[in-house]
Amino acid sequence: MIRCAILSLAVLSALNAQVAFDVKDWSWHCDVAAPQTPSEFCSVKLSPEVFDQALPSLNDLRLLDASGNLVPFIIRRERTEEQDRVEWRDVSVINRIFLPEQRACTTLDFGKPTLKNEIKVTLSETNYRRRVMVEGSADGQDWKVIAEDQWLFDVSLPGQEFKIDTICLPRNDFRYLRLTVYNMSDDPRRISVQSVRAALHETVPAPGPITVPVVTLTGPTPDEKKTYLAYEIDVGFRNLPITRIALDVPDPHFYRGYELLGRSAVTEKVERTTETGQMPVEREVPWRKVCSGVLYRVIEKDKTSELLAIEHLNAPYRYFQIRIFDADNPPLTLKGISVERRETSLAFERGSESNWTLIGGNPKASAPSFDLARSLPNLPESEFPSSQLGSLAHYERAPELPPWTERQRWLIWVALVGAAVLMAFLILINLRKPAGNAE
Repeated sequence: MIRCAILSLAVLSALNAQVAFDVKDWSWHCDVAAPQTPSEFCSVKLSPEVFDQALPSLNDLRLLDASGNLVPFIIRRERTEEQDRVEWRDVSVINRIFLPEQRACTTLDFGKPTLKNEIKVTLSETNYRRRVMVEGSADGQDWKVIAEDQWLFDVSLPGQEFKIDTICLPRNDFRYLRLTVYNMSDDPRRISVQSVRAALHETVPAPGPITVPVVTLTGPTPDEKKTYLAYEIDVGFRNLPITRIALDVPDPHFYRGYELLGRSAVTEKVERTTETGQMPVEREVPWRKVCSGVLYRVIEKDKTSELLAIEHLNAPYRYFQIRIFDADNPPLTLKGISVERRETSLAFERGSESNWTLIGGNPKASAPSFDLARSLPNLPESEFPSSQLGSLAHYERAPELPPWTERQRWLIWVALVGAAVLMAFLILINLRKPAGNAE
């Protein structure tokens, strides 16, 4: 009997685990087709339509498999700038040699051919100035000079320390490096190499931003006090991860203050209290300030310096207004505006599935919590095979019925009128009764 109960519980638990995700609170969906290239992970790039219909935070996005079960994913927001990548590792220091008042030599053994282009050297003393030569060898016998006239400095003061301890090298894969640290004529004391760390310092190029088409550009429009000229642009969709807005200004030299503002709609409906109750009215959506700064093109000694781009933005708006404060100067000539956004995609394990469904449009949804994001926080940035995202469609649902009291107003009025008539009738009967003596 107990075994049967345990077995029943196990079966019920298994069935509950396979219950499909309830999509009743989500308003839209789009198909995701598997890529042709086999891989453990794949990704799907989010389209402007998805951004427009999702929450600005993307917290409402969910991915479902063919059975309607949740699929864990990681949101990947691509970089738009180059990134330095460097990992330091300790190096084995061997064969320390010292020639009094001349130099100290030390050999570094990496154990095997290792790519590197920087070494960080720790010396045994403070307040020094030392010239360094670096040689490389594949076998520890045949040495070749790879860097000379490099310098190490240490300036130690009470409570402060200034140091140059890193030597940049040509990219190489020598197993052995030999450091020769020369004594200075005014500083002949013995200083030895205590430890060395090495790294391959690389600059990882960015995938590059995506150009956002500008639907409309209007202006210039002066404000009422004529303190600035305003230009307005429409990028067609809300919630895009806009990172850069650049202005095309041909004027030869200038510097002007600017303000950037944004909003996601031109008008909105709000409830306004009136004598007859709440009434929906339409009003213009106020602009929200995004940032401010200075646009300039300055010529100094035949050298031109300029700043005509507003960068590092986090402004998920559809409409933007740029206010340029010209003061007493002639207005700038604005030939055009370009907008760029960050590429954003969902990365997920492919498994045995061949198609999925992306859903969204739930304003009450909180961010999903998947083990995948925590177990693979540094998912490689290499490009996964890209899935195809279908067109966005809304779930067809019957419109929600208003409350019964609103749908049956006539019945309520009939009941109220009837109750009033009955009360008046009873009052009239009581008034016509002759007054009697109480017994």
